[in-house]
Amino acid sequence: MLSEQSSCAYLNQQFNELTGLVRNSPFINYNVRRNTLLTLKKLLIKNHVELCDSLNQDYGHRPYFDSLAGDILSTISSINYTVKQLNKWMRPSKRQSGAVVRYQALGIVGIICPWNFPISLSMIPAIQALAAGNRVLIKISELNPNTGKLLCKLCQPLSPFIRIIQGDSSVGMHFSTLKFNHLVFTGSASTGRKVMAAAAKNLTPVTLELGGKSPVIIDETARLSQCIHAIIFGKIFNAGQVCIAPDYVFIIDNRLNLFIQKIIKAYTQHYNSKRVTTIISNYHANRIQKLLDDAKLKGAKIYTIPISRQLSPHEIPPSIITNTNDTMAIMHEEIFGPLLIVKPYTSLQQVIKYINQRPSPLALYIMSTNTSTINTLLDNTHSGGVSVNDCFVHASINDAPFGGIGESGMGHYKGKEGFLTFSKAKTVFYTSRWSIKNNSILVCRSFITTLLRFILRAQSR
Repeated sequence: MLSEQSSCAYLNQQFNELTGLVRNSPFINYNVRRNTLLTLKKLLIKNHVELCDSLNQDYGHRPYFDSLAGDILSTISSINYTVKQLNKWMRPSKRQSGAVVRYQALGIVGIICPWNFPISLSMIPAIQALAAGNRVLIKISELNPNTGKLLCKLCQPLSPFIRIIQGDSSVGMHFSTLKFNHLVFTGSASTGRKVMAAAAKNLTPVTLELGGKSPVIIDETARLSQCIHAIIFGKIFNAGQVCIAPDYVFIIDNRLNLFIQKIIKAYTQHYNSKRVTTIISNYHANRIQKLLDDAKLKGAKIYTIPISRQLSPHEIPPSIITNTNDTMAIMHEEIFGPLLIVKPYTSLQQVIKYINQRPSPLALYIMSTNTSTINTLLDNTHSGGVSVNDCFVHASINDAPFGGIGESGMGHYKGKEGFLTFSKAKTVFYTSRWSIKNNSILVCRSFITTLLRFILRAQSR
Protein backbone atom coordinates (compact mmCIF):
# COMPACT_ATOMS: atom_id res chain seq x y z
CA MET A 1 0.00 0.00 0.00
CA LEU A 2 1.54 3.29 -1.10
CA SER A 3 1.65 6.19 1.32
CA GLU A 4 0.45 9.59 0.18
CA GLN A 5 4.07 10.71 -0.38
CA SER A 6 4.66 7.65 -2.60
CA SER A 7 1.73 8.00 -5.00
CA CYS A 8 1.55 9.27 -8.56
CA ALA A 9 -1.14 11.76 -7.50
CA TYR A 10 1.21 13.23 -4.89
CA LEU A 11 3.99 13.36 -7.49
CA ASN A 12 1.72 15.29 -9.89
CA GLN A 13 0.81 17.71 -7.09
CA GLN A 14 4.47 18.40 -6.26
CA PHE A 15 5.37 18.88 -9.90
CA ASN A 16 2.45 21.26 -10.49
CA GLU A 17 3.35 23.33 -7.43
CA LEU A 18 6.95 23.68 -8.61
CA THR A 19 5.70 24.59 -12.09
CA GLY A 20 3.66 27.40 -10.56
CA LEU A 21 6.67 28.66 -8.64
CA VAL A 22 8.78 28.72 -11.80
CA ARG A 23 6.11 30.65 -13.71
CA ASN A 24 5.69 33.21 -10.93
CA SER A 25 9.41 33.61 -10.19
CA PRO A 26 11.50 32.37 -13.13
CA PHE A 27 14.68 34.05 -11.90
CA ILE A 28 16.39 33.22 -8.60
CA ASN A 29 19.15 35.64 -7.66
CA TYR A 30 22.62 34.85 -6.36
CA ASN A 31 21.85 35.44 -2.68
CA VAL A 32 18.84 33.12 -2.68
CA ARG A 33 20.76 30.37 -4.50
CA ARG A 34 23.68 30.68 -2.11
CA ASN A 35 21.48 30.68 0.99
CA THR A 36 19.55 27.65 -0.27
CA LEU A 37 22.77 25.67 -0.67
CA LEU A 38 24.12 26.74 2.72
CA THR A 39 20.83 25.83 4.40
CA LEU A 40 21.01 22.39 2.80
CA LYS A 41 24.57 22.03 4.11
CA LYS A 42 23.49 22.93 7.66
CA LEU A 43 20.63 20.41 7.53
CA LEU A 44 22.96 17.63 6.42
CA ILE A 45 25.54 18.39 9.10
CA LYS A 46 22.98 18.77 11.88
CA ASN A 47 21.24 15.51 10.99
CA HIS A 48 24.20 13.43 9.79
CA VAL A 49 23.87 10.86 12.60
CA GLU A 50 20.18 10.28 11.82
CA LEU A 51 20.98 10.03 8.11
CA CYS A 52 23.71 7.44 8.74
CA ASP A 53 21.32 5.51 10.98
CA SER A 54 18.63 5.53 8.29
CA LEU A 55 21.11 4.25 5.69
CA ASN A 56 22.16 1.52 8.11
CA GLN A 57 18.51 0.48 8.50
CA ASP A 58 17.92 0.45 4.75
CA TYR A 59 20.95 -1.73 4.09
CA GLY A 60 20.62 -4.02 7.10
CA HIS A 61 24.16 -3.00 8.00
CA ARG A 62 26.26 -0.17 6.64
CA PRO A 63 29.38 1.17 8.41
CA TYR A 64 29.39 4.85 9.24
CA PHE A 65 32.53 5.25 7.14
CA ASP A 66 30.68 4.26 3.96
CA SER A 67 27.78 6.61 4.73
CA LEU A 68 29.93 9.54 5.86
CA ALA A 69 32.41 9.27 2.98
CA GLY A 70 30.06 8.18 0.23
CA ASP A 71 26.93 10.18 1.06
CA ILE A 72 27.36 12.94 3.65
CA LEU A 73 30.83 14.46 3.25
CA SER A 74 30.88 14.10 -0.54
CA THR A 75 27.65 16.13 -0.68
CA ILE A 76 28.91 18.78 1.74
CA SER A 77 32.15 19.06 -0.23
CA SER A 78 30.14 19.63 -3.40
CA ILE A 79 28.16 22.42 -1.70
CA ASN A 80 31.36 24.09 -0.46
CA TYR A 81 32.92 24.11 -3.92
CA THR A 82 29.74 25.23 -5.67
CA VAL A 83 29.12 28.12 -3.27
CA LYS A 84 32.71 29.28 -3.73
CA GLN A 85 32.40 29.29 -7.53
CA LEU A 86 28.78 30.35 -7.92
CA ASN A 87 29.23 34.08 -8.40
CA LYS A 88 31.80 33.50 -11.15
CA TRP A 89 29.67 30.86 -12.88
CA MET A 90 26.62 33.13 -12.97
CA ARG A 91 28.51 35.99 -14.59
CA PRO A 92 27.55 36.65 -18.24
CA SER A 93 30.29 35.76 -20.71
CA LYS A 94 31.45 38.41 -23.18
CA ARG A 95 32.56 37.22 -26.62
CA GLN A 96 34.86 38.82 -29.22
CA SER A 97 31.90 39.41 -31.52
CA GLY A 98 30.36 41.75 -28.98
CA ALA A 99 27.72 39.20 -27.98
CA VAL A 100 26.98 38.39 -24.36
CA VAL A 101 26.09 34.86 -23.22
CA ARG A 102 23.77 34.76 -20.22
CA TYR A 103 23.28 31.57 -18.22
CA GLN A 104 19.61 31.13 -17.48
CA ALA A 105 17.85 28.50 -15.36
CA LEU A 106 16.02 25.79 -17.30
CA GLY A 107 13.06 25.51 -14.92
CA ILE A 108 12.44 22.19 -13.13
CA VAL A 109 15.07 19.47 -13.00
CA GLY A 110 13.96 15.92 -12.20
CA ILE A 111 16.37 13.49 -10.55
CA ILE A 112 15.74 9.74 -10.35
CA CYS A 113 18.14 8.45 -7.71
CA PRO A 114 19.45 4.88 -7.21
CA TRP A 115 19.56 3.04 -3.92
CA ASN A 116 23.32 2.67 -3.46
CA PHE A 117 24.10 6.30 -2.51
CA PRO A 118 20.68 7.90 -2.08
CA ILE A 119 21.97 11.13 -0.56
CA SER A 120 24.99 12.02 -2.69
CA LEU A 121 23.54 10.74 -5.99
CA SER A 122 20.41 12.79 -5.46
CA MET A 123 21.90 15.87 -3.83
CA ILE A 124 25.05 16.44 -5.88
CA PRO A 125 23.19 16.88 -9.19
CA ALA A 126 20.55 18.81 -7.23
CA ILE A 127 23.24 21.16 -5.92
CA GLN A 128 24.35 21.88 -9.48
CA ALA A 129 20.75 22.42 -10.61
CA LEU A 130 19.96 24.72 -7.66
CA ALA A 131 23.16 26.68 -8.33
CA ALA A 132 21.93 27.25 -11.89
CA GLY A 133 18.66 28.68 -10.51
CA ASN A 134 16.36 25.72 -11.06
CA ARG A 135 13.78 24.01 -8.89
CA VAL A 136 14.41 20.31 -8.24
CA LEU A 137 12.15 17.28 -7.80
CA ILE A 138 13.84 14.07 -6.62
CA LYS A 139 12.58 10.47 -6.74
CA ILE A 140 14.22 8.31 -4.04
CA SER A 141 14.45 4.53 -4.53
CA GLU A 142 11.91 2.31 -2.80
CA LEU A 143 14.90 0.38 -1.37
CA ASN A 144 15.71 3.42 0.80
CA PRO A 145 12.42 3.92 2.69
CA ASN A 146 14.02 5.20 5.90
CA THR A 147 16.49 7.53 4.21
CA GLY A 148 13.82 8.79 1.80
CA LYS A 149 11.40 9.56 4.62
CA LEU A 150 14.07 11.46 6.55
CA LEU A 151 15.17 13.45 3.49
CA CYS A 152 11.55 14.43 2.82
CA LYS A 153 11.34 15.80 6.36
CA LEU A 154 14.72 17.56 6.29
CA CYS A 155 14.06 19.31 2.98
CA GLN A 156 10.69 20.76 3.99
CA PRO A 157 12.23 24.18 4.86
CA LEU A 158 13.55 24.28 1.28
CA SER A 159 10.27 23.27 -0.37
CA PRO A 160 10.13 26.32 -2.69
CA PHE A 161 13.28 24.96 -4.33
CA ILE A 162 13.58 21.22 -3.73
CA ARG A 163 10.98 18.48 -3.21
CA ILE A 164 11.52 14.77 -2.55
CA ILE A 165 9.13 11.91 -3.21
CA GLN A 166 9.25 8.18 -2.61
CA GLY A 167 7.55 5.31 -4.39
CA ASP A 168 8.06 2.08 -6.31
CA SER A 169 9.09 1.59 -9.94
CA SER A 170 5.64 2.59 -11.23
CA VAL A 171 6.06 6.00 -9.60
CA GLY A 172 9.55 6.18 -11.10
CA MET A 173 8.26 5.52 -14.62
CA HIS A 174 5.48 8.09 -14.17
CA PHE A 175 8.14 10.51 -12.93
CA SER A 176 10.01 10.20 -16.23
CA THR A 177 6.87 11.08 -18.23
CA LEU A 178 6.51 14.53 -16.62
CA LYS A 179 7.49 17.62 -18.62
CA PHE A 180 10.74 18.39 -16.84
CA ASN A 181 13.18 20.85 -18.34
CA HIS A 182 15.97 18.36 -17.68
CA LEU A 183 15.96 14.83 -16.29
CA VAL A 184 18.82 13.04 -14.50
CA PHE A 185 18.75 9.28 -14.12
CA THR A 186 21.28 7.05 -12.36
CA GLY A 187 20.78 3.31 -12.64
CA SER A 188 20.89 0.39 -15.06
CA ALA A 189 21.17 0.74 -18.83
CA SER A 190 17.91 -1.16 -19.36
CA THR A 191 15.94 1.23 -17.15
CA GLY A 192 17.86 4.17 -18.59
CA ARG A 193 16.53 3.32 -22.05
CA LYS A 194 12.95 3.35 -20.73
CA VAL A 195 13.51 6.67 -18.97
CA MET A 196 15.01 8.21 -22.08
CA ALA A 197 12.16 6.95 -24.27
CA ALA A 198 9.60 8.46 -21.89
CA ALA A 199 11.49 11.76 -21.70
CA ALA A 200 11.76 11.91 -25.51
CA LYS A 201 7.99 12.25 -25.81
CA ASN A 202 8.32 15.63 -24.07
CA LEU A 203 11.62 16.49 -25.77
CA THR A 204 13.14 16.55 -22.28
CA PRO A 205 16.96 16.46 -22.36
CA VAL A 206 18.47 13.78 -20.15
CA THR A 207 21.66 13.06 -18.27
CA LEU A 208 22.15 9.32 -17.81
CA GLU A 209 24.69 7.72 -15.50
CA LEU A 210 24.47 3.99 -16.19
CA GLY A 211 27.59 2.26 -14.85
CA GLY A 212 28.97 -0.75 -16.69
CA LYS A 213 31.96 -3.06 -16.34
CA SER A 214 34.90 -0.90 -15.25
CA PRO A 215 38.31 -2.47 -16.00
CA VAL A 216 41.63 -2.25 -14.18
CA ILE A 217 44.84 -2.62 -16.21
CA ILE A 218 48.02 -3.53 -14.32
CA ASP A 219 51.29 -3.55 -16.25
CA GLU A 220 54.78 -4.76 -15.33
CA THR A 221 55.81 -1.37 -13.86
CA ALA A 222 52.95 -1.06 -11.39
CA ARG A 223 53.57 -1.40 -7.66
CA LEU A 224 51.46 -4.42 -6.78
CA SER A 225 50.81 -3.52 -3.15
CA GLN A 226 49.49 -0.09 -4.15
CA CYS A 227 47.28 -1.61 -6.87
CA ILE A 228 45.89 -4.28 -4.55
CA HIS A 229 44.99 -1.80 -1.81
CA ALA A 230 43.23 0.44 -4.33
CA ILE A 231 41.28 -2.48 -5.82
CA ILE A 232 40.30 -3.92 -2.43
CA PHE A 233 39.07 -0.53 -1.28
CA GLY A 234 37.07 -0.29 -4.51
CA LYS A 235 35.39 -3.64 -3.78
CA ILE A 236 34.99 -3.36 0.01
CA PHE A 237 33.56 0.17 -0.08
CA ASN A 238 29.79 -0.28 0.01
CA ALA A 239 30.44 -3.98 -0.73
CA GLY A 240 31.25 -3.13 -4.35
CA GLN A 241 27.76 -1.67 -4.85
CA VAL A 242 29.24 1.32 -6.66
CA CYS A 243 28.70 2.21 -10.31
CA ILE A 244 32.45 2.76 -10.79
CA ALA A 245 33.70 -0.19 -8.72
CA PRO A 246 36.43 -2.28 -10.39
CA ASP A 247 34.69 -5.08 -12.28
CA TYR A 248 37.58 -6.98 -13.81
CA VAL A 249 41.37 -6.80 -13.73
CA PHE A 250 43.76 -7.23 -16.64
CA ILE A 251 47.22 -8.12 -15.32
CA ILE A 252 50.37 -8.85 -17.29
CA ASP A 253 50.60 -12.65 -17.45
CA ASN A 254 53.94 -13.03 -15.67
CA ARG A 255 52.51 -11.37 -12.54
CA LEU A 256 49.17 -13.22 -12.44
CA ASN A 257 50.00 -15.85 -9.79
CA LEU A 258 51.79 -13.38 -7.54
CA PHE A 259 48.87 -10.94 -7.84
CA ILE A 260 46.30 -13.59 -6.86
CA GLN A 261 48.38 -14.67 -3.86
CA LYS A 262 48.86 -11.11 -2.64
CA ILE A 263 45.30 -9.92 -3.16
CA ILE A 264 43.82 -12.94 -1.35
CA LYS A 265 46.18 -12.37 1.58
CA ALA A 266 45.42 -8.63 1.77
CA TYR A 267 41.70 -9.17 1.18
CA THR A 268 41.55 -11.72 4.03
CA GLN A 269 43.26 -9.31 6.40
CA HIS A 270 41.14 -6.26 5.59
CA TYR A 271 37.80 -8.02 5.17
CA ASN A 272 37.92 -9.90 8.44
CA SER A 273 39.07 -6.93 10.50
CA LYS A 274 35.65 -5.24 10.51
CA ARG A 275 32.07 -5.65 9.32
CA VAL A 276 31.27 -4.33 5.88
CA THR A 277 28.16 -3.07 4.12
CA THR A 278 25.68 -5.83 3.32
CA ILE A 279 23.97 -6.37 -0.02
CA ILE A 280 20.88 -4.15 -0.16
CA SER A 281 18.22 -6.85 -0.65
CA ASN A 282 17.50 -10.55 -1.18
CA TYR A 283 17.03 -9.93 -4.87
CA HIS A 284 20.46 -8.40 -5.31
CA ALA A 285 22.17 -10.96 -3.08
CA ASN A 286 20.62 -13.77 -5.14
CA ARG A 287 21.60 -12.02 -8.37
CA ILE A 288 25.27 -11.88 -7.33
CA GLN A 289 25.22 -15.49 -6.13
CA LYS A 290 23.75 -16.62 -9.45
CA LEU A 291 26.59 -14.89 -11.32
CA LEU A 292 29.10 -16.74 -9.15
CA ASP A 293 27.35 -20.11 -9.50
CA ASP A 294 27.03 -19.72 -13.26
CA ALA A 295 30.75 -18.92 -13.62
CA LYS A 296 31.73 -21.91 -11.49
CA LEU A 297 29.44 -24.24 -13.46
CA LYS A 298 31.02 -23.12 -16.74
CA GLY A 299 34.62 -23.73 -15.64
CA ALA A 300 35.77 -20.62 -13.77
CA LYS A 301 38.19 -20.99 -10.89
CA ILE A 302 36.86 -19.33 -7.74
CA TYR A 303 39.05 -18.08 -4.89
CA THR A 304 36.66 -17.18 -2.07
CA ILE A 305 38.18 -15.13 0.72
CA PRO A 306 38.27 -17.20 3.96
CA ILE A 307 35.99 -15.67 6.60
CA SER A 308 36.90 -15.82 10.30
CA ARG A 309 33.69 -14.21 11.58
CA GLN A 310 29.97 -14.80 11.24
CA LEU A 311 28.44 -13.38 8.07
CA SER A 312 25.59 -10.91 8.32
CA PRO A 313 22.33 -11.52 6.44
CA HIS A 314 22.73 -10.52 2.77
CA GLU A 315 26.52 -10.48 3.16
CA ILE A 316 28.40 -12.21 0.35
CA PRO A 317 32.12 -12.89 0.94
CA PRO A 318 34.49 -11.54 -1.71
CA SER A 319 35.68 -13.90 -4.45
CA ILE A 320 38.43 -13.70 -7.08
CA ILE A 321 37.40 -15.34 -10.34
CA THR A 322 39.81 -16.60 -13.03
CA ASN A 323 39.64 -18.88 -16.10
CA THR A 324 36.56 -17.07 -17.35
CA ASN A 325 35.01 -17.23 -20.81
CA ASP A 326 32.36 -15.33 -22.72
CA THR A 327 29.62 -17.91 -22.10
CA MET A 328 29.49 -16.79 -18.46
CA ALA A 329 26.88 -14.20 -17.47
CA ILE A 330 29.41 -12.48 -15.21
CA MET A 331 31.42 -11.48 -18.28
CA HIS A 332 28.51 -9.44 -19.64
CA GLU A 333 26.59 -8.14 -16.63
CA GLU A 334 27.77 -5.43 -14.27
CA ILE A 335 28.66 -7.25 -11.05
CA PHE A 336 27.73 -4.51 -8.55
CA GLY A 337 29.02 -6.60 -5.67
CA PRO A 338 32.14 -8.14 -4.06
CA LEU A 339 33.23 -10.37 -6.96
CA LEU A 340 36.33 -9.60 -9.02
CA ILE A 341 37.34 -11.12 -12.36
CA VAL A 342 41.07 -11.43 -13.06
CA LYS A 343 42.38 -11.96 -16.61
CA PRO A 344 46.00 -12.26 -17.78
CA TYR A 345 47.27 -10.46 -20.88
CA THR A 346 50.43 -10.55 -22.95
CA SER A 347 50.22 -7.30 -24.92
CA LEU A 348 48.63 -3.90 -24.43
CA GLN A 349 46.91 -4.15 -27.81
CA GLN A 350 45.14 -7.28 -26.56
CA VAL A 351 43.72 -5.24 -23.66
CA ILE A 352 42.71 -2.32 -25.88
CA LYS A 353 40.98 -4.63 -28.35
CA TYR A 354 39.05 -6.38 -25.57
CA ILE A 355 37.85 -3.11 -24.01
CA ASN A 356 36.90 -1.53 -27.34
CA GLN A 357 34.87 -4.57 -28.43
CA ARG A 358 32.57 -4.03 -25.45
CA PRO A 359 30.35 -1.19 -24.19
CA SER A 360 32.39 1.77 -23.00
CA PRO A 361 32.78 1.66 -19.19
CA LEU A 362 31.92 4.45 -16.79
CA ALA A 363 35.42 4.24 -15.26
CA LEU A 364 38.78 2.84 -16.29
CA TYR A 365 41.71 2.30 -13.94
CA ILE A 366 45.33 2.28 -15.14
CA MET A 367 47.98 0.90 -12.79
CA SER A 368 51.31 1.86 -14.32
CA THR A 369 54.30 4.16 -13.98
CA ASN A 370 55.03 3.98 -17.71
CA THR A 371 53.94 7.24 -19.35
CA SER A 372 53.79 5.63 -22.78
CA THR A 373 51.49 2.87 -21.51
CA ILE A 374 49.23 5.35 -19.72
CA ASN A 375 48.92 7.62 -22.76
CA THR A 376 48.33 4.70 -25.12
CA LEU A 377 45.41 3.52 -22.99
CA LEU A 378 44.04 7.06 -22.61
CA ASP A 379 44.24 7.71 -26.36
CA ASN A 380 42.86 4.38 -27.57
CA THR A 381 39.99 3.59 -25.20
CA HIS A 382 36.72 5.33 -24.33
CA SER A 383 35.42 5.60 -20.78
CA GLY A 384 33.52 8.09 -18.65
CA GLY A 385 36.63 8.89 -16.62
CA VAL A 386 40.02 7.51 -15.59
CA SER A 387 42.02 7.20 -12.39
CA VAL A 388 45.71 6.35 -12.69
CA ASN A 389 47.22 4.23 -9.91
CA ASP A 390 44.06 4.53 -7.85
CA CYS A 391 40.31 3.86 -7.84
CA PHE A 392 37.37 6.27 -7.55
CA VAL A 393 39.48 9.45 -7.27
CA HIS A 394 38.46 11.01 -10.59
CA ALA A 395 34.79 10.77 -9.57
CA SER A 396 35.30 12.25 -6.10
CA ILE A 397 36.72 15.63 -7.13
CA ASN A 398 34.43 18.65 -7.44
CA ASP A 399 36.08 20.78 -10.11
CA ALA A 400 35.79 18.35 -13.02
CA PRO A 401 32.80 16.73 -14.78
CA PHE A 402 31.55 13.23 -14.04
CA GLY A 403 29.54 11.16 -16.51
CA GLY A 404 29.52 8.24 -18.89
CA ILE A 405 29.79 7.61 -22.61
CA GLY A 406 27.82 5.24 -24.81
CA GLU A 407 26.10 2.56 -22.75
CA SER A 408 27.66 3.88 -19.54
CA GLY A 409 25.71 7.11 -19.88
CA MET A 410 25.47 10.52 -21.50
CA GLY A 411 25.99 14.04 -20.26
CA HIS A 412 27.67 14.96 -17.00
CA TYR A 413 27.42 16.95 -13.80
CA LYS A 414 29.96 18.31 -11.26
CA GLY A 415 32.29 21.22 -11.83
CA LYS A 416 31.39 24.17 -14.03
CA GLU A 417 30.23 21.65 -16.63
CA GLY A 418 27.48 20.60 -14.22
CA PHE A 419 26.33 24.20 -13.84
CA LEU A 420 26.24 24.49 -17.64
CA THR A 421 24.30 21.20 -17.96
CA PHE A 422 21.44 22.74 -15.99
CA SER A 423 21.63 26.18 -17.65
CA LYS A 424 20.49 27.61 -20.95
CA ALA A 425 23.38 29.52 -22.49
CA LYS A 426 21.42 32.38 -24.05
CA THR A 427 23.19 34.56 -26.59
CA VAL A 428 22.31 38.25 -26.47
CA PHE A 429 23.55 40.78 -29.05
CA TYR A 430 23.07 44.51 -28.57
CA THR A 431 22.77 46.64 -31.72
CA SER A 432 23.28 50.39 -31.45
CA ARG A 433 20.16 52.51 -31.85
CA TRP A 434 22.11 54.48 -34.52
CA SER A 435 22.88 51.43 -36.70
CA ILE A 436 22.17 51.88 -40.44
CA LYS A 437 22.96 48.26 -41.37
CA ASN A 438 19.44 47.10 -42.14
CA ASN A 439 18.47 50.23 -44.06
CA SER A 440 21.67 50.01 -46.13
CA ILE A 441 20.95 46.40 -47.06
CA LEU A 442 17.38 47.23 -48.08
CA VAL A 443 18.36 50.26 -50.16
CA CYS A 444 21.62 49.02 -51.69
CA ARG A 445 20.83 45.33 -52.25
CA SER A 446 22.65 45.08 -55.63
CA PHE A 447 25.79 46.78 -54.36
CA ILE A 448 25.84 44.64 -51.20
CA THR A 449 25.48 41.47 -53.33
CA THR A 450 28.49 42.50 -55.43
CA LEU A 451 30.45 43.19 -52.27
CA LEU A 452 29.56 39.74 -50.84
CA ARG A 453 30.75 38.06 -54.04
CA PHE A 454 34.05 39.91 -53.79
CA ILE A 455 34.45 38.78 -50.15
CA LEU A 456 33.72 35.18 -51.16
CA ARG A 457 36.37 35.25 -53.93
CA ALA A 458 38.87 36.73 -51.49
CA GLN A 459 38.25 33.85 -49.08
CA SER A 460 39.18 31.27 -51.72
CA ARG A 461 42.64 32.70 -52.31
